[in-house]
Amino acid sequence: EELHRYDEAEARYRRVVTLPRAFTVGFTNLMEVQLRNGHLAAMDSTRALFVERLPGNSALPYADWLIAWSRGDLATADSILDATARGAALTIGRASAARRLIPSLQLQGRVEESLAWIGRRLRDRLSLDDRPSLRLYAGLDSVTAEADHGDPASARSQLGMVLSAYPVDALPPSERPWDHLAYLGAVLRDPALVREALAGWERDQAGNSLSPDGDRARFRAAVAMSEERWGEVVTQIDESYRRFAAGERELAAVKGIAYDRLGRADSALAAYDLFRSTRSPDGSTGLDGSWRPRILLRSGELREAAGDRAGAIEAYAEFVDLWKDADPRFQPRVREIRQRIARLRGEIG
Repeated sequence: EELHRYDEAEARYRRVVTLPRAFTVGFTNLMEVQLRNGHLAAMDSTRALFVERLPGNSALPYADWLIAWSRGDLATADSILDATARGAALTIGRASAARRLIPSLQLQGRVEESLAWIGRRLRDRLSLDDRPSLRLYAGLDSVTAEADHGDPASARSQLGMVLSAYPVDALPPSERPWDHLAYLGAVLRDPALVREALAGWERDQAGNSLSPDGDRARFRAAVAMSEERWGEVVTQIDESYRRFAAGERELAAVKGIAYDRLGRADSALAAYDLFRSTRSPDGSTGLDGSWRPRILLRSGELREAAGDRAGAIEAYAEFVDLWKDADPRFQPRVREIRQRIARLRGEIG
């Protein structure tokens, strides 16, 4: 999978789940790669075999979640995560479910609810482990929610308070969240922060990377994004993907944004459409939580500008459906897009 040989990975996992001794990870990994390959119907048969061979397994809710997530059934998916995050016997199971639930809520504009879950997850983890890094990670998660969907100025202020309360250099080198800080620096257009993150990663973590050149290119893409050097963003994220660090959906999102800023609307839409047509295949909701709402809006705007009213309506309608229950501060935006849809439908006649 890490080498992007997904069909081969699926074939091998299919063999694994038929071995005399069944392994939980064989079934969950197979379902993840089936999601990546778009073999959604096959996920149902894999889940049935999972139940047959390992009845009552604690990972079955995750399998059910993967199926609901693959179909875009967020109500069912979130219900499964909520139940697991509240009721799983092991802290690690609760924390893992909450980790996926938090960005799923942000995907739907329910940022305040996601912040409550960030706090709940932190308290749960601190009951077993009081490392300062956990408090820093939770603080950065809250900042990211504001940076992605709220007010950049507020996010910058919050970031300063978090880093003052929990200095990165006070943590063990292996626990310093340089990749997260690079992301925030890119989104908030803070080149100094991204360059600090790159230097910190080089010093503390590059030696343990499975693909140091690929990870380095990803950091350099973040530097270029923070400085709005969009052509360099494309070059570096392509290099990161080529060296097996960035995944396909990250590649699509980042290149779509870069092409958009370069005024290459057709290329931007092609990248955005690839992102929209897929779901994170590894049980992660983070990319969608951060990028899907804004990609839907830009897809609608670009198609509207090109005279593709039907395509614009489709993208806008998907956004409105996602954010119909968004926080009150986002509802003016939702109403604006609803009005835009009505206008476009009127123009079509």
